[in-house]
Amino acid sequence: MKISTDEELNRFSISVHDFDDSQKFLSESFKYECGSIVQEALLIAAIIYFARPFSFNERDKQPKAIPNLKIDWFSEITQDELDLFITLIDIRNKCLAHAEYTYYPSSIDHATGVLRGRRYSACNSPINVQLFQSLLEKLIEQSHNKRADYSAAIKRKNR
Repeated sequence: MKISTDEELNRFSISVHDFDDSQKFLSESFKYECGSIVQEALLIAAIIYFARPFSFNERDKQPKAIPNLKIDWFSEITQDELDLFITLIDIRNKCLAHAEYTYYPSSIDHATGVLRGRRYSACNSPINVQLFQSLLEKLIEQSHNKRADYSAAIKRKNR
């Protein structure tokens, strides 16, 4: 996908900062003990900032930016990266922005009255963080390149 409007440029501009922040949160999380509250918070932030560009953002009738990006607008995304993308969006939608039972199961033993429950933990999720880093690098680089290409096309057009 090539940027062809200012509204697309604006969404890519917003998004590249989200991807960059996601990468910073993810990198910072490596400095903390596995399972610590700080690592948990940083991983959650990394996932939320990663997913934000792909969520519906604009509600105005004449928005200054398109509502969201699509993953298929990026090239050279491997199947493993696409699978991770789907997982991260699912985690954001089903257990960070909302709390679906699948991620927060609970039950009661009717014989004893004992309650059981489990909460989602980003630290214990099966996210391949190296693949996450690699995907972020691709999205950041391609977002910058798409923005630069659009800017260059505008300059050529105005000569």
